[in-house]
Amino acid sequence: MILFVNACVRKESRTLRLARRLLDTLEGEIKEVRLEEVRFPVVTEEFITRREALKNAKKYDDPMFDLGRDFAVADLIVIAAPYYDLSFPAMLKQYFEQINVLGLTFNYSETGVPSGLCRAKTLYYVTTSGGPIVSDEPGFGYVKALANSFYGIMDVRQIKVEGLDIIGADVEAILEAGAEIIDKEVPPHLLEMESILQRATDTLNTLEKSASELKSMQEDIRRLADYYDSEKWRRDFEADEQGLYPKNLRRGVLSEDGIYNLLERNKETLEVLK
Repeated sequence: MILFVNACVRKESRTLRLARRLLDTLEGEIKEVRLEEVRFPVVTEEFITRREALKNAKKYDDPMFDLGRDFAVADLIVIAAPYYDLSFPAMLKQYFEQINVLGLTFNYSETGVPSGLCRAKTLYYVTTSGGPIVSDEPGFGYVKALANSFYGIMDVRQIKVEGLDIIGADVEAILEAGAEIIDKEVPPHLLEMESILQRATDTLNTLEKSASELKSMQEDIRRLADYYDSEKWRRDFEADEQGLYPKNLRRGVLSEDGIYNLLERNKETLEVLK
């Protein structure tokens, strides 16, 4: 499913015109969310308390999370938002506040780093402006940061057309130039497959290098095993137990399981690499 988030309000919206051109090039069922028709709730303490209770109970089927559920399961996302006051219409910000749901569109790791739960691999951000777009950061940059950091959508593309209301501008020619950019867009699946190829290649290269390094360390690991089985290790262990070594000493070799666990892992890994 292609999720089309429409933040345009004018019937002759040039942003919407450009977005429709993009949608015509994409394959799949399109579900449109017209933000001007969404009745966003007023965020009060009562609203936040209810939302947190539903979230903690994992009741993501509640209508409060309808927008978030659609966003999470979409295969591809297109956002159309005209350039307003350095960014985009306020209703798009309200939309993001509604779909940012812990456990539905993202999670946190044990160290507090967000990780995405969304299915989509690609998000298009379509925008137009009457004058120049002073900076991409407050608008597109914000959307890209959310997509990358929270939703796990790494392929975020901007399609923009600017300068439409400058005196003497050939509006149709500028819009057509933007449409030509769309027509030359690389299909998302091609970029996704290329990304998989590159990541798999990098992983295999790293694995091969690590395997080679591990094999070259086998003599040192044998010496470590001999030390672990020796009287010298037992004397060192007892001395450490008596507090004869500095407190800030790294003492992995003096733990009862440290060397043993490494030797077992080494043996198992060598079996896999055969």
